[in-house]
Amino acid sequence: NYHSLTERGIPFVLLDRYSRDCPTPYVGCTNFEGGFLATQTLLAHGHRRIRFLGYDFYLSSEQERFDGFCSAMFHAGQPVTGEGLLLNVNEEWLVQAVKRGDITALVSVNDRRAYHIMEVLLAAGIRIPQQVSITGFDDWQHENRTGIGLCTVKQDFEAIGRLGAMLLFDALQGLLPDGDVKVRAGVQLLMRDSVTEPDNG
Repeated sequence: NYHSLTERGIPFVLLDRYSRDCPTPYVGCTNFEGGFLATQTLLAHGHRRIRFLGYDFYLSSEQERFDGFCSAMFHAGQPVTGEGLLLNVNEEWLVQAVKRGDITALVSVNDRRAYHIMEVLLAAGIRIPQQVSITGFDDWQHENRTGIGLCTVKQDFEAIGRLGAMLLFDALQGLLPDGDVKVRAGVQLLMRDSVTEPDNG
């Protein structure tokens, strides 16, 4: 699709994610910074056994958030091994890992994934945030049925849409250089009830 649009001379702008193999105009958020902020918050609360809860890891946005997670862990002297990234996680295994204290915090790639895992953990009798702290990404509260305020990284969707329209207008006027043009809106960490110090009792 990228090549078809380019060959036909049709201006376009990608939102939220992009392909590293196809340099294109793109507008999104500072995913790296968001992943860093979420992880830094958990580290500041005393967590060290933290995992990144992924979903569609082929997406550029997810990879950038994981990079931010890894950077925050590295700066805190907490190296990330292959176990740090949880993909297609066995939910029963995760429940038992939390109950054993092997995992005390989760950085979720987005709020939807966070809410689903929160429901799984709560159904298994796990207390949030006392036994496990969780952060999300997006500030998408529509699916929150847990009654627990999710600490999350807020994207400014209106700013992304506005920047995308401005970039498209520039493309229509031939003002954009060929190749990669990336514009990013900032993010904000929203502190809520799903994060606290690890329960060492």
